[in-house]
Amino acid sequence: MPAPASLTRRVLAVSAVLAASAGYTNVVLLRSEFTAVTHITGTVSALSADVGASDVKDAVRVLSIIASFICGAMISGFILGGESLRLGRPYGVAMMTQGLLLAAGTALLWQGFPMGVQAVAVSAGLQNAMASSYGGLIIRTTHVTGVATDLGFRLGAWIRRREIEVWTLVHLEALIGGFFVGGVVGAIAAARWGSGALLIPAGIVTALGAGYYTLRAGRVSAP
Repeated sequence: MPAPASLTRRVLAVSAVLAASAGYTNVVLLRSEFTAVTHITGTVSALSADVGASDVKDAVRVLSIIASFICGAMISGFILGGESLRLGRPYGVAMMTQGLLLAAGTALLWQGFPMGVQAVAVSAGLQNAMASSYGGLIIRTTHVTGVATDLGFRLGAWIRRREIEVWTLVHLEALIGGFFVGGVVGAIAAARWGSGALLIPAGIVTALGAGYYTLRAGRVSAP
């Protein structure tokens, strides 16, 4: 049975906002701390380079970012208990936790403590693991490699005249577009406020989480 159109629109809107938040966060960290945190492919490569160059100090720093990302994913798994989209899952708690981690990371960086990067990496891992399978898609919101792959695959299948649901293409394009636009805004904000600009995505994901939590609580308490 296909999902209701209203639910699909809500999933698209929320995931696009989360992707924009991740793109924003990543660019702010790239501009202010010269490191990426919303995905770890490049980070693992940086670790390889450090090990190959015997740069122990930076290898420890990079390894801590990778471990922090994994820790965030563990927190998400503990809170949600599953990857498939189910409206009964406590996504609100997960997003509010992510917002607190972003706020904590902002405060630490603002005070000059480098471990704020690790706090932001934990929040990124939490968000990425919060991705859900929905309508045949795996919705990832902190990086666009898999999203671009899915988009290209579906376009190739469409060229072969395979039947493709239009909403999946729109959703994938919205994720890429959201990540890109969020990054542009993040670059502008980082130039003005530095790492303090992270308070904006912290507020966004906290507000999303609080809204979902309130909605879910209302449905549970309804007769």
